[in-house]
Amino acid sequence: MTLPPELTACIAASAPALAKLTVSYYQDQTKADTASAAGLRYVRTELNENEVKIRLSKALGLPPRNLPAPPGPKTTRNIP
Repeated sequence: MTLPPELTACIAASAPALAKLTVSYYQDQTKADTASAAGLRYVRTELNENEVKIRLSKALGLPPRNLPAPPGPKTTRNIP
């Protein structure tokens, strides 16, 4: 996985390091909010249904299929 810096800062190599990191986020609301926003952006852009299908298809050597069209601008029509 390629993570943004705000999320790589959330990685710890051991349980004690993870505990210390968790406390640091608990004590610094701005730091926690920044990591939270980065995590939500990452999930929205990198782990959405289309991306997962594309990446799994590539990993399995298969062509992607059944991918919905990307969302476009909303239009309205008058139906009589």
